Amino acid sequence: MSNCLQGKSQMILRFLDRNENTKPTIALEYTYGRRTRGTVKDVAHIWELGGGISLINLMDIPLTSKNIEISSLIIVVDLTRPEEMWNTFYGLIDAARARVDNVLNELNDRDPNAYDRIIRNNKKRLGEHKDASLLKQFPIPLAVVGAKYDEFQNFESEMRKNICKALRFMAHSNFASLQMFSNKMENLVIRTRALISHLAFDTSASKTLSTDFNKPLSIPFGADSFEAIGAPTFGDSTLTKIRATNPRDIWRDAFKEIFPQMMFSNKMENLVIRTRALISHLAFDTSASKTLSTDFNKPLSIPFGADSFEAIGAPTFGDSTLTKIRATNPRDIWRDAFNEIFPQMVIVKALLLFFVALGQELKNELRDDPSNDPQYRESEIDKLLEQKLRDLELYIKQKKDRQALEEKAERQLQQQSSSFSKKNSLRLQYASAGNLNSLESPREQENP
Repeated sequence: MSNCLQGKSQMILRFLDRNENTKPTIALEYTYGRRTRGTVKDVAHIWELGGGISLINLMDIPLTSKNIEISSLIIVVDLTRPEEMWNTFYGLIDAARARVDNVLNELNDRDPNAYDRIIRNNKKRLGEHKDASLLKQFPIPLAVVGAKYDEFQNFESEMRKNICKALRFMAHSNFASLQMFSNKMENLVIRTRALISHLAFDTSASKTLSTDFNKPLSIPFGADSFEAIGAPTFGDSTLTKIRATNPRDIWRDAFKEIFPQMMFSNKMENLVIRTRALISHLAFDTSASKTLSTDFNKPLSIPFGADSFEAIGAPTFGDSTLTKIRATNPRDIWRDAFNEIFPQMVIVKALLLFFVALGQELKNELRDDPSNDPQYRESEIDKLLEQKLRDLELYIKQKKDRQALEEKAERQLQQQSSSFSKKNSLRLQYASAGNLNSLESPREQENP
C-alpha cells in the first residue's frame, strides 16, 4: 500500500511476470499469483491499496482474523518525494498497526492457539537481536520498498544519504525488510520479486545486504542495527528547538528540518479520514471508528451510543426564554433555548434564499467546478475516466444491438410459426374438402 502513482502496480505485474499496461489504482484492487511445487499449488492473494492515508480503512477488507496468520504487508514510498515520505509512511503504518492489533484481539478470543502461534513466530523472527528492547516489531511480516530508484540515484549525495538513513530507521525500528525498486533496473526487479516471493510463498529470503547509500539499499529484516544506522543529521535550528525524548520523534524532527513535510491537499485531512471511515462503516460494515471527541474547541467525533444527556448537560437559557418557556418535553425545551440564541428564519424565506443561492450556483457552476480548474486536473485519472466512459458506451451499444437481434429473431420465429399454422390450416381445409367430395360422389353416381 502507498499513495497513488508510486509504482505498486508495476511491481506486482513484474512479480507475476505479466506484460500489461498499468493503470492508476483507484482504491483497493485484487489479483493473485500461483506457484507450483511438485503436486502442491500455492496461491497468493494480493491486495493493492492506492490513495494512501485517505483510504486506509479499506484495509479492513483483506486483513481479517481468518487470514491474519498468513498475511504480510508491503509499504511503498516514493523516493523522489521526501517531502511526503515521513507523513505517508507513519500515517500508513500507524493505521495498519491499529488494524492488525484489533484483528489479533479478535483472533485471541476466537482461536487462542492461532494467536499464540503468531506471537511465537514474532519472537522467533526477532531472536536475540541486540536492538530487541528498542524495537517496536510489527505484528506480521513487513517490508518497506523505496520506488523510483532510477530517478532517486541522480539526487545530490547529501540528500540521498539523509533519505537512506531515515528509511533505514523507519524499516529497522519496525523490524521490517528494506528494498529499493525501479521498473527500469532489472537487478532491482529481481531482488523485489525475491522479497515478494518470500512473503507470499515462504521461499528462501534473500541474504543480500547493501547499506551503502551510493547503491540501492537491500537490507533483510534483522540485518540492520541502530548503531550501524547512526544518528540523524541535525541542523542548528533543530538542536535548539528539539523537545523529543523518544527515537521516532527525534528522527522526525531532524528529517522534517531538512525535508519539510507537505500538507495534504484537503483542507482538513483528519476530518476527511474520519468521515470516510464513518461512510465505510455504514456502506461496507467495516469496523466503526472508536475516536471520541466531545471538546467543542475541537471537531466533534462521537460514535452512536458514546454520548449521554448527563455529559451533554442542560441547554443555555436566556432570561426571556425562562419566562416564556412552556415546553414540557426535552426536544421542545432545547428548541426554545436554541431559537432564543439563534432565531430561526421562517421556512418561506429559507426556501427563497435556497432558490436564489441555487440559481447563483448554477450560473457559476462551470467557473467554480474544481474539475474544470487546471490546477486540480489529474491527467491519468481523466484518461482512465474517459476510457471507462467509452467502455460503458460500447457496452450499452452492444447491449442494444443484442436486444435488437433477439427481437428480430423472435419476430422471425413468430412469422414462421404463423406461416406454418396457416399452411397447416389450409391443409386441414383441403383434406376436409376432399373427404366431403368422396362422400358425395356415390350419390351423384346413383342419381345421374
